[in-house]
Amino acid sequence: MSKLVFPSDYIVLDIETTGLNSRSDEIIEIGAVKIVDHQVVDTFSRLIKPQFPISKFITNLTGITNEMVSDADDIETVLTDFLLFINDAILIGHNVNFDLGFIKNNFERHLGICLENQSLDNLRYARKILPQLSSHKLKDCVSYFNIFQETAHRALDDAQATYEVFEHLRHMYEKENGSEADKINLLKETIFEKEMALLDPEVRSNPLLIQNYVDKQFREFTSLGIVYKYEINDTFEGNKNKDWQIENFQIQEIDKKTVLATYVLHKSSQKTLRSSIWIKTKQDWKMIFHQGTLTV
Repeated sequence: MSKLVFPSDYIVLDIETTGLNSRSDEIIEIGAVKIVDHQVVDTFSRLIKPQFPISKFITNLTGITNEMVSDADDIETVLTDFLLFINDAILIGHNVNFDLGFIKNNFERHLGICLENQSLDNLRYARKILPQLSSHKLKDCVSYFNIFQETAHRALDDAQATYEVFEHLRHMYEKENGSEADKINLLKETIFEKEMALLDPEVRSNPLLIQNYVDKQFREFTSLGIVYKYEINDTFEGNKNKDWQIENFQIQEIDKKTVLATYVLHKSSQKTLRSSIWIKTKQDWKMIFHQGTLTV
């Protein structure tokens, strides 16, 4: 199975429409749930007044009648509010390309905005993690995980169900492949091994110094990064006028979105071995782990 990414913060969306054509049919409902640290923290649910009447077929499918939308806001108003709700969050849906096809076309048509949020398809994840199912429609995944869904084919209920399916899939995947936290711990161990190899022989051969070294390891903090993968070295180069120097600078690409930087910071008679892990975010690189060890 190829690597799957399960973000901790994201928004699940679902829409109801008057048909299947994103250019000629209309959105009549948008529902979404906002997830922070894998938990629901907010919801969005709005009916939209279409320009043309809703057909009996769509009413029978969704339960949305022309009377229900007669006093609803127009598409421009709802999309403006929805944009504030999603901001730049990762968007997830079940067969998300259908939803985003309508959403993007309407953003461009009515607001003149090109929506560029990153997206993940819950349907694709279900097909990879549950290959034994003959069908991976949302209702089939809901049934497989015994998820209670009050009303199918209503946007907010479908978004809530999609969220629950996605989290069930995450638990299954991480049980089989390890969580993101496990991967970070593995990277820490890799750093430890690399640093041990670079430590002075005196330190490596002294159990007390080794213990002191270990005790200082793995101090974690989060810092907004202004350093990109290929600019880290340039950043250090720009600080050469200060009273320290960089030696043995190396960057190792762990994967396309994770890099490990190691270097020796030389100041006066002291040398400090430093390592940091950086992950790629939507707009920048973010340091998620950093440590330094005196190596004189």
